[in-house]
Amino acid sequence: MKDRISRKLFINGMSMVEMLFSLLLITIFMATSVSILQLTSIILGKTNNQINGKFTSSADNYLSQGVIIDQYKLQTALDFYVDTLSQPGITLTKINTIINSQFGNLKQGCSLSPTTEWNIPVNLNPFKNEYWSPSSINYALCLKSTSLGESSLSNLINNISGAKPGIYVLLALPQEVTAYSLPARRVFCRPDPYC
Repeated sequence: MKDRISRKLFINGMSMVEMLFSLLLITIFMATSVSILQLTSIILGKTNNQINGKFTSSADNYLSQGVIIDQYKLQTALDFYVDTLSQPGITLTKINTIINSQFGNLKQGCSLSPTTEWNIPVNLNPFKNEYWSPSSINYALCLKSTSLGESSLSNLINNISGAKPGIYVLLALPQEVTAYSLPARRVFCRPDPYC
């Protein structure tokens, strides 16, 4: 009896319910696989062409190496700029000049190549054996002041009453905010010895 039932199932194949259940399972599996692959491509990088340093013809033709790598490099570059801008060797006049300057069609205080346009002594290549700058991934660096203005360096040195250091914001703004390019900022105090 058992043998006859198993032969009948083998000859007739799957029932309609089993077939629908199998199709449902494979659909769920494929949808999950595609979702995981899309998420992975967002995190790890866009395309092999861009990772290999070639430009694409799409609207976002920049040298992205993925969100994680781009953000790491951007945060490291911001640290380099903050370390330099917070030193007392960069004068208050120079800081105000940077804040009030405008380059091209960018907003006031923003630059695509701040090392040359702001004329500050920052290492051009914070990463060894690699040329990288925020502009290579379509970011502009912007220096903005806050309502906590900086007193002159001579007032700070002489410890005059009411003399205080200034608080500034260094922004990294992408050309367009997307899932691949997010803005970043650093809030810092200067001149550093008085913070």
